[in-house]
Amino acid sequence: GHWMEAFESFTQAFQIDPDFVEAHFNAALALHQMGQHEEATRHFRRAGELNPQNATIVNSTLYRNHLGLSSTLERHLSGGYRY
Repeated sequence: GHWMEAFESFTQAFQIDPDFVEAHFNAALALHQMGQHEEATRHFRRAGELNPQNATIVNSTLYRNHLGLSSTLERHLSGGYRY
């Protein structure tokens, strides 16, 4: 529930290593929770670019919703929307 603090930690991590996939993905999750969807989308996109084979990332409902990859059914079932 401490999304801002979490985001700040992930930011420090990818400032040290800009290719730290999990830091970008987790930053995106925190940003999503804070309602900052445009910035969350940017970090989701970066995580997917860095490791497109990472099933945890590319199969994530939030990742798919933010990048417009979810089907209408997936969005309906998850309660998600295209951000």
